[in-house]
Parts: sequence; structure tokens; C-alpha cells
Amino acid sequence: KLMYIIPEDPSVMDWINLNALVGEKVKVIFICPVTLYIPRDGNNKPMGYSMEMPRNWVRKYGPALKISYEILRIGFAVGRLASLPLPNLSSVGSSTNFMNVLNDNLVDYMKEAPDLKELADVLGDRVTLALLEADENLSKHEDMRTKINASYEEVKNIAKRNGDEDYMKTGLSKVVCDGHVEYVLDKAEIKSIYQQMGPSCLGLSQAELQTRGADLGVVMKEGYLEKETAFGWKERYVILRKGGFLTHYESKEEWLGDLLGVMGKPKPKIVAVNRTGKSFKLTYEGEKCQSFKPTKSAVDTNAEIQNWVEKAGAAGAHL
Repeated sequence: KLMYIIPEDPSVMDWINLNALVGEKVKVIFICPVTLYIPRDGNNKPMGYSMEMPRNWVRKYGPALKISYEILRIGFAVGRLASLPLPNLSSVGSSTNFMNVLNDNLVDYMKEAPDLKELADVLGDRVTLALLEADENLSKHEDMRTKINASYEEVKNIAKRNGDEDYMKTGLSKVVCDGHVEYVLDKAEIKSIYQQMGPSCLGLSQAELQTRGADLGVVMKEGYLEKETAFGWKERYVILRKGGFLTHYESKEEWLGDLLGVMGKPKPKIVAVNRTGKSFKLTYEGEKCQSFKPTKSAVDTNAEIQNWVEKAGAAGAHL
């Protein structure tokens, strides 16, 4: 149920305005409803389907996107997406956040289509219910449910065009509990949670997810480091996630602009970490290595290195 559209080219900055992506290569990604985690492949890249953004994207995917945006907005609000940044947008004011802007923009686009205007008005109302209740509330009117279902059929067609009717390329897997069907992260522990709890697990808090080992994607450590390159040491802002994935950015500001943690420069899974004097070396899946060291502004270089080594080792243990 939770889909998102991002530009294929990570350098594209204006991806809040989906109209700006018409005619461009985009990737349709899906988010696990239990963990609110974006599935990634072995190279730490979001899984999903590549396509060219059609001109009639609002009519095809608008209702399905709006359902996703509302649920994700609630997830942000209650801390379900604590591992992802939610910066304010300077262009719209310091009190306005990203998910509200996305919601409002999409409602405006949908209102331009006469047959979607009523649906846009209903879906545009701010809901304050729990995650699962919000999903059911948004679909309760028969005529609106028909339009929403038609939108999800268009989403299914994307999978069909990619020869993937079982959604295996999305990183999600079909699970069933007491007649309820859902697609969740393709990991045994996540599928087990849904099989045991059914739809009630879709509203678990971050703390509850952690107790069940399902808090994937949590940022274990972040900060500025110097990365060894062929041209010397270059300062980067580095993000280390529990799943053993590391992503680096030109600056912290660039990281804060990566609203769903799907841009940046991702690295493959970490399989080993070693301290090497005044730096430490990470070995990624595929046996590629990369060295890092604290920046000159670090208060205690030795302690900082040791902390990164311990965190990277712990992250790798959760692979």
C-alpha cells in the first residue's frame, strides 16, 4: 500500500514537485508497512521499478500516492520514521514540514482532475487516527474506494510490465494472517511478526519494533569523517544504519535534504571493520574497502575512531 516515486538520478533536487519529473526517469519504490523501512538491494540502493514518469500520473497514481503520503505523514508524526530526517523546508516556512507539503501539493494536483476533486477533498483532510485506522478511514466510502482501487490496479500494472506480479523486485513478500493479506519486508522476522499479529502490527511504536528486532534502518551513528580517495582525504557526512549500510553526503545539509534517506552515495553492506592506527577500514560486500578517519575538529580522535569501529561492527552483526 505504501508507494513512493523518486527520480532515478539522485542529483535531481526538485523531487517534491512530481510534475517536474514528467518525462524523466523515476523509480517507484515501496515501503514495508510494518517497519516503514525502504527495502534496499546488496548495493544499498532502494529496490523498485524504473519507468518514465507519465503525463497522466495524477489520474493513474494520485489516489494510491495520497494514501501512502497520509500514512507516512502519521508515521513521521508519531516517531515511526525516527531513523529518517524530517527537516523544515525554508521555501515554505519554518513551521511546515516535508510530508505536509507533499500532501498539499498532491491534493492540488488531484483537484485539477474533475473526477478526482471530491476524493482529493476527503483525502486532503488532516487525519489524526492511528496508522491502521487512518488507512481504513480513508477508504470507507464506496465510490472513493473504487477510485482508490483503480489507482492501485495501475500500480499493479507497473509490476506486470516489469514481469514481477509477485513484487519480488520490491524487496517485499506476501504474508497472510486470518484472511488479511499484506506485503512486508522480505525478512523472516518481519514476516513472522505479521503472521502472528496481523494488521495490528502496523501501528507498533519504534520502541515496540525494537523489542521485536524490527527497527531496521535506524541510524546507529552519523557525523563528519574524512574519506580516503584517489585524490587524498575528503570530508564527508557519513550515515551508518543498523542493517550494515553506510551512506555518505557532501555535507550534513545534503543529508537533511535527503528526506527519505534514498539519495546520497550508498555503499554495499559492511562485512568487516578494522582499526588501522589513526583511521579505520570498512570492507564491503564484494571485498571493496574504504578507509575513514575523524576530522581535524574531533575532540578525541582515538575515542571517535573506537566508537565508529564498535558501531560499524554492531551494524554488521545485524545483517
